[in-house]
Amino acid sequence: MLTGRQISDPSATHIDIQSQRYADGAFKDLAYYSEDVKKRAKLIYHLGDNTQ
Repeated sequence: MLTGRQISDPSATHIDIQSQRYADGAFKDLAYYSEDVKKRAKLIYHLGDNTQ
């Protein structure tokens, strides 16, 4: 489990943005299965459909 991005630049100011959330146990729910991703989708693109 990572607490955010993997950054090799130690001078990056945003390197620990997610560290406190991790320490607090404030994890984000992830949609792993296809049906769960589709339930959360705000827009679904169909190949050849140029309307939005």
